[in-house]
This record gives sequence, C-alpha cells and structure tokens, in this order.
Amino acid sequence: MPYKDLFPNDGSERLELEIEKKRFAEWKSKYDIELKKDKKTQFKKSLLFGLITVLVFSLVLILISGKLRFLGHDTEIAKAKINRTAKIHLGYGTYTQRIDYQFEYNGIIYSKTEKTIKLPRLKEGDHLKIKFSTRKPDRVEIIGYYKKERNKPKWGAYGFEVSSADSIIQLTPDSVIRINKTKPNSVP
Repeated sequence: MPYKDLFPNDGSERLELEIEKKRFAEWKSKYDIELKKDKKTQFKKSLLFGLITVLVFSLVLILISGKLRFLGHDTEIAKAKINRTAKIHLGYGTYTQRIDYQFEYNGIIYSKTEKTIKLPRLKEGDHLKIKFSTRKPDRVEIIGYYKKERNKPKWGAYGFEVSSADSIIQLTPDSVIRINKTKPNSVP
C-alpha cells in the first residue's frame, strides 16, 4: 500500500506548514530584535568596563607617581644644599643614593632625606632644585640639580680657559636636559 493512500492529502498539511512558517517568522523577528538589544547592552557594558578600568589604572598611576601631593597647595621652587650623600647597595649590582639636604623657607630651615635612583652621583656642596608646598614644606619634589663645573679646562682661542659657572640640570620624565646659566637655550 502506498504512502499516499494511508494519509490522504486534504490540504491540512499545507495549512500546518504555512502556520509553522508564520510562527517561525514571528519568532525570528522577535529573536532578531532581542539579539540587537542584547548586543547593544553588551557593547555598553564593555565600554563602561573599559572606561572604569582606564580610570582606575590612571588614578593608581597618579597616586604612585606622587603628582597629587601638591593638589590644592601653593608651591614654590627653591635651591636646597646637599649636606651628605651615601651610596646604598640594593643587590645584584644596583645602587641607590641617599641624599640629605636642607632648604630655608620663611626663616626656618627644613631638612629632608631622600633615596633616589634618578639623579647621578652628587657630592656634598652640590645643590638641588626642589618644589615644595608652602602650606606643608615637608612635601618636596626634586625637579633638578645644580652641579658645579669643577674647573674643567676648555680650549679657547688663546689657550686654556677655566670655567667655574654653575649649571642647572632639569629633570624631565623622559630625559635629563642640561641648561647653562650663561646660555639658557643651549642643550648639549
């Protein structure tokens, strides 16, 4: 007995098939709308997470670097005299330098000790260029150093010339720039 004889085709199959297609089309349109909403919310969540992550890392970096210690404070720049230096061994061939210095503000002498790697080997009698808070003078940042030219002979037109001028070396985040007092625009 053939298959068609068992199930007579009276058009009900075609009607059911059309109903299934309509249901699928409705479901597909609802699914597409929900998928678009989900993608938008997922994008917003990802963007918000990225912004919060960048903000947190920036805040941590600023706190670690110490840039906020002068926030809301009036600052001044002064010349501090180095009283004593010491070389401290950190291990594995690495050394740091301990610098004891003092500066005067409003007739009061402030002393401070700092450990630093960013400065070259300085000696007693050299000077530092510092920025400090006028409200709390113990908040200090070293922004440069003065180094005396130690009577290095220079070849001039008429023989050797002896220079004893002070020069200031500004510390920048990327490099060290040397600026002579006599020639403020020269960079070696």
